[in-house]
Amino acid sequence: MKYFTSKPILAAMQRITDEHSRYEHRVGTVAATIMPMYFPADKFTITPEQIQIGTRKRPDLTIESLENVNGVDKLILHCFVELKSLVNSNFDDILDQLSDSIQFALDDNPNTSAFIIAIKGLKIAFYTYHNCIDILEQGKGLIHYKGFVPLPYVFSFKDYISVNPESNPIDFLRHIVKLPGIPDTESLINQGVGKTDKLDTPHIFDLLKHKEYVHLLFEHASKNKPGLDILD
Repeated sequence: MKYFTSKPILAAMQRITDEHSRYEHRVGTVAATIMPMYFPADKFTITPEQIQIGTRKRPDLTIESLENVNGVDKLILHCFVELKSLVNSNFDDILDQLSDSIQFALDDNPNTSAFIIAIKGLKIAFYTYHNCIDILEQGKGLIHYKGFVPLPYVFSFKDYISVNPESNPIDFLRHIVKLPGIPDTESLINQGVGKTDKLDTPHIFDLLKHKEYVHLLFEHASKNKPGLDILD
């Protein structure tokens, strides 16, 4: 089911537009209704404001996946969701806010990466976070900010090989195939997909105007492990 076919979600999004709401909880209503559609309870848990050891900062939602580790079912960090109202803050600020807490969380996690979903009003952005920032820096021109790589940004073959020196063209093709079927950069810009000061590539979508693309990104985040197609 696609989120934009849900009448309650459409009503919640319309309320944000009608009220030009400055209240973050209005965005929370949208997020809390959408997330279980893509991260169902038979595979994931969703925790509001989960405490992160080592920092006082808490993401609005923490999504963990159920995985079997050495024959034991465990909950593994999969995604952080951060919410902001229409007014104040921006997407760069959201990443700054998350950067400390996610580093602490991944220090005690089998994965070195996590998905990030940031929602501000009706704008939404998806990222993969990699705590191996020094490896990302090896790819000259590689677009990231503090380890956050925007989706659907696709690595060039040169950059992919620079951070995956053992890989080959077939691995690179698998990397591309795993990413959602979303148009090239120029097409996204022409359709009004936004950028930020720190990440100069289109990745900020509108939940209503770009609904099919957003749906594909939600599916990508729910059906894949974060980062493993980029940094093995």
